[in-house]
Order: sequence, then structure tokens, then C-alpha cells
Amino acid sequence: MRKPGHTTRAHYNLPAVVPLNGPAADDWWQRQAGNAGLHVLTLRSQPVDAARDRQHPAGTAPADRAKKINRIHHHRVRFDGTATVTEPDLLRAAVQSGIGRGKAYGCGLLSIAPAPDPA
Repeated sequence: MRKPGHTTRAHYNLPAVVPLNGPAADDWWQRQAGNAGLHVLTLRSQPVDAARDRQHPAGTAPADRAKKINRIHHHRVRFDGTATVTEPDLLRAAVQSGIGRGKAYGCGLLSIAPAPDPA
């Protein structure tokens, strides 16, 4: 057991993130929408090209960076549909901060507009 104030180092073996698509992605959005104060009425989803980037470890010399690149790959899905606002404060917070893990890569933006009145 480490004493308070001592430096420690750890290695984490985290499981790979499995991209969601199809019904699994739709289920994810239903949960996220509920957490954002929305009740989903209709839903359409479609895959979008993945967001890709590279991340160089901090503190590495430029010559070493080519050897130590962490590749970043975010699978993306676009969700369209209609919903009823159930919790305006939760929705406001979700619109301001976005949702999901890929916000730094342009994902997680909520764009809302009034639905057209049915004729």
C-alpha cells in the first residue's frame, strides 16, 4: 500500500471500445436522449465517416514522435428525428456541453428546432 504523498505509477489494461452501429447505436441514443431531458418520438440513424486523428505523447522529442503515435478513431452515427422535451434544464445543459466521448472531434453536437405542425 502506498503512503499518502508518494508518487506511484500504474499501467491500465482497459478493454477496447467497441463501436456502436445499427440497433445498438439507436439504443445508445435513446438512453442519451432520456438523460438529456428528451422523450424520443421518431428516430432515423445513419453511419457517417469516422473521425480520425493522431495524438503524440506529451514531452516527446519531435524525432521520437513518429514512433509513438496514438491513433484516434471515432465511429460516428447521425441521429435525426423528433422528440418531446421532458426536462428543459437537462436539455439546456446537453445543448451547451454536448454528449458522448467524441466532443473534441466534432461529435456530440445537439441541434434542435421546433417541429413543423402537422397539416
